Amino acid sequence: MKIKSDTGQELHEYMMFRAARERHVYELTPEFFTALLAGGVRTFFGIQVNEAGELAADNQNPRAFAAYSKNRLGRITTSVSR
Repeated sequence: MKIKSDTGQELHEYMMFRAARERHVYELTPEFFTALLAGGVRTFFGIQVNEAGELAADNQNPRAFAAYSKNRLGRITTSVSR
């Protein structure tokens, strides 16, 4: 199965968002996630990546995931409607 090339970057962006909400220090890189995705890992700190390479859920912090998803959907909708 081939994962989207930007999945590591998206995981990184979500983790920065979640870490800020949880008031945690975050020091990982997109490359950290990309390498593990290439090795077949699909769960990171409770975050599940589906077979299409999309962030599917966050079992550890579902509220942060819902807020991130809502914010991300708003950015996509805005950019498409322009």
